[in-house]
Amino acid sequence: MARTAIAVLAFCLLSGAVYTYNDVRDADADRAHPKKKLRPIAAGALSERQALIAAVVLAVVALGACAALDWTLALIASGYLVQNVAYSIWLKHIAFVDVGVIASGFLLRVLAGAASIAVRRHRGCSSVPRCSRVPWARQARPRARVAERNGSDGATRAALTGYRSRSSASRCSCWP
Repeated sequence: MARTAIAVLAFCLLSGAVYTYNDVRDADADRAHPKKKLRPIAAGALSERQALIAAVVLAVVALGACAALDWTLALIASGYLVQNVAYSIWLKHIAFVDVGVIASGFLLRVLAGAASIAVRRHRGCSSVPRCSRVPWARQARPRARVAERNGSDGATRAALTGYRSRSSASRCSCWP
């Protein structure tokens, strides 16, 4: 039970590092957004330097905890971190790739959970997150684009231009 709790805490810290890093990268765009401008970094309550230091500390502690538990868990956590940094830098700007990265992040969390309790991964392990998260994420993008067009949200996502306002995501149960 303690291994699982440490792994969960480590991934919470890792997610915090990723979100903090992403908020630093998006600070200028967030300042122009009606809701995101209230986030601590965009609002200036937390400096970008302080946020980056916090992100590095969170990531180091998280990866250290994962490595102390299991090398497989540490590899999965490292992959999760690299993937999400790449997402923050450029992948979130590419339509459909952004959704694939979001969905694979859920899959990496499932694999990390399996590694943390030292069970062998079943080949069907990846089916549930892949099939349940991709349609959700694919529907979120067109909704965000409609909100942007209607003026209820600021235009801050470049990838939204690659989505039509009406998605076929609701008709598909799984994305290949």
